[in-house]
Amino acid sequence: KFFETIDRCENPILIVSPDGKQEDLRNNTFLRYVLESSRPENTASALNLQVSGAGDYAKLLNYAFNN
Repeated sequence: KFFETIDRCENPILIVSPDGKQEDLRNNTFLRYVLESSRPENTASALNLQVSGAGDYAKLLNYAFNN
């Protein structure tokens, strides 16, 4: 459901690495595979997402508070 919410966003939803590299998470199957297949002990405790549209921000907040 998280990725479905991301895909409904109109603007890029960027995931930002610690070294500043950015990738759009929308419909990015490779990045999703990496995120989902990581072993629990190797996963990040938080993701840094950069959201540019107010509507997209509202969608993500709605997801965060209702799921």
